Amino acid sequence: MATSQRERPPVILLVDDEKLFLSALRRNLKGQGYVVHTAESGAEGLALFEAEAIDVAVVDLAMEHMDGLEVIRGIRAVSPQTECVLLTAHGTLEAAEEAFRAGASDYFEKPILDFQRFHQILRKCLEVRDLRAQSDRLAAELHQRDAFESLIGRSRVMQQLVARIRDYAPHEQISVLITGESGTGKERVARALHTASNRSRGPFLAINCAAIPANLLESELFGHERSAFTGADRRRIGMFETATNGTLLLDEIGDMPHEMQAKLLRVLQQREVTRIGGTEAIKINTRVVSATHRDLREMVEEGSFRKDLLFRLNGLELHVPPLRDREGDVRLLAYHFARAYAEQAGMTVKGIHHDAVAALQAHDWSDNNVRELETAIQRAMVHMGRGDEVLQLQHLQFAGRATVPRPAVSDQGLALPEGFESDWFELDYGDARKEASDWFRRVYVLERLKKTGYNVTRAAEMSGVARANFRKMMKASGVSRPSDFQGTRPGDDADDEG
Repeated sequence: MATSQRERPPVILLVDDEKLFLSALRRNLKGQGYVVHTAESGAEGLALFEAEAIDVAVVDLAMEHMDGLEVIRGIRAVSPQTECVLLTAHGTLEAAEEAFRAGASDYFEKPILDFQRFHQILRKCLEVRDLRAQSDRLAAELHQRDAFESLIGRSRVMQQLVARIRDYAPHEQISVLITGESGTGKERVARALHTASNRSRGPFLAINCAAIPANLLESELFGHERSAFTGADRRRIGMFETATNGTLLLDEIGDMPHEMQAKLLRVLQQREVTRIGGTEAIKINTRVVSATHRDLREMVEEGSFRKDLLFRLNGLELHVPPLRDREGDVRLLAYHFARAYAEQAGMTVKGIHHDAVAALQAHDWSDNNVRELETAIQRAMVHMGRGDEVLQLQHLQFAGRATVPRPAVSDQGLALPEGFESDWFELDYGDARKEASDWFRRVYVLERLKKTGYNVTRAAEMSGVARANFRKMMKASGVSRPSDFQGTRPGDDADDEG
């Protein structure tokens, strides 16, 4: 018998109502190293097939109550991958056609006189099954690869995120909450989660809860019946129903109106929706994924988000790291966006000059993270022109926001910004960069607090970071009381929402 990649010996199911023939064939196959299960009727054969892991089924055509064609059809209905061989006393063309139509891989004339040829047929069936299994494994690997194609990055935090998505994807009945700052790619993560799951063949739908008024949001999510309200001239199927067997992303869930939160909670608890104006409760089979840049736990404390809804949404949590925490990923993302835009615009791009890469890596992307980087690359590609094939430093334009002050170069040397210590240049690069970064963080935090009258929430919103993260920045900078600020009154607290 040919060697196989299997970890276990091949398993054969024999179905025949002739006991003597069945016993003799079983002994022959066991002598060839097969594991053999036998059944004396079609019904018994199907029951054995469902109970055991069968590689090849050998089935007699002429049996009482259930013939071999019915048995093979039953096997193929349960497992199209299982190879079947039909035994028939009539080695005719009609018998062959009948066997193949039923789903048999081959047929053999009974009684078996040429065991060498019979064993060859079994080996061929096993080889086909091995090749199909290998093909299925490769297809699954490619499918997984496609799922994460849009999640560009080799940084440790991104690899950890991808690993968590792989872990969470199969658990489809548990809601997933995706958190992260604006522009970090939360919808890409949701799509990867969907594509890596068994629901990948189903629909993926996304709705921005902040962009739709409450009265329209209810109709979008749950649907409505004809004449349910003024202008409802036809029935509308809501997104929960439309996403059946798929995934629904509730983006910016933190901005969902409070009255809608109670209705969403009921849907998640009951796993059913009732269209507006309807009375029928419709069961749903939809995986719910939500995303937000807000701190929902803080919103719960403030009373603006329901605690029980957060519990339902946050069965599993995925945090998308900001670009500043993804060391080394800026270059990879820049190349990815440049190639993608070049393909769309019919351009050729061979690379990004190292000066441009350095500028991209030095830039602060806190305002809008990956989305801002993508926009910057697209803008740079427009300025490249048709004749250029390498994106240069002069093509970059960081418009719309202030950046860390850059030292100006003159004939007299460097003009350092106020507060920038010249002795940092005596340090190793890593230490100097940390000193400069700490200095800028403190200056930035102080400036944002002064502009907002020391209102932490408003300062965080102006900075484009979650309030909890802004407070961490304050703590890391040693900023905690008004004595840290010029012109503040002793005893005032910077955390006071004023």
